Amino acid sequence: WQAKWQSNDCHDENRAMTSPDAATSTNSTETMSRVSVISRGACGPAAMHTGRERRARDVPRNTRCFLSLFSMLLLVETSWGGVMQQAQSGAFQQRASFMPKSELLTWINGLLQIEYTRVEQCANGAAYCQVLDSLFLDEFPMKRVSFSAKWEHESIKNYKILQQFFMRKGISKTMDVEKMMKGRPMDNLEFLQWLRGFYEEHNQGTSENYDAVARRNCAAPNGNGRAMGAGG
Repeated sequence: WQAKWQSNDCHDENRAMTSPDAATSTNSTETMSRVSVISRGACGPAAMHTGRERRARDVPRNTRCFLSLFSMLLLVETSWGGVMQQAQSGAFQQRASFMPKSELLTWINGLLQIEYTRVEQCANGAAYCQVLDSLFLDEFPMKRVSFSAKWEHESIKNYKILQQFFMRKGISKTMDVEKMMKGRPMDNLEFLQWLRGFYEEHNQGTSENYDAVARRNCAAPNGNGRAMGAGG
């Protein structure tokens, strides 16, 4: 009797395990659980983080070290280049800030082919504009410059051209336009000194063959390219 009872229990277990309904239910439950786990893990931040870690592990260690070292060297080189450029620019400006009037007048007369005898003759701003034109020949709006300007309401147009060009090129320079237009010697001298330093810093040889008279003929309304020499 005991053996028969054990045999019936084993038979019942086998029948339950081989029952189609039970197998279907078990498989469905396992499938749903697997799908739920995949749905929760496949699109979450943890899966993305795991993917990045896997890709990072795929990169050889020596390659990662090389890329890190290269990035550091590039950063140091860029920073050092910026420091050297600022130091060079400061040296130009410092040297120009001590230039006397006579040297500045010799420079601007030779560059623009004019005959200025006083710094105040730059007061209408036309000479300042033409110095920039010699540096940025294809960019500066030379045709808008008035070389015959004598009054403040005429000279202000030249200074507006200067300021607009400075803004477009990202040049930081403060000008006391009112004092400069009135011919104040100190204000024009300071700006001319700054302009000389700026010229030395940015001159790439483009002004060596610069034809100042021809450029003024293109801009001056009366076509008198040498009118600047008589400015006062």
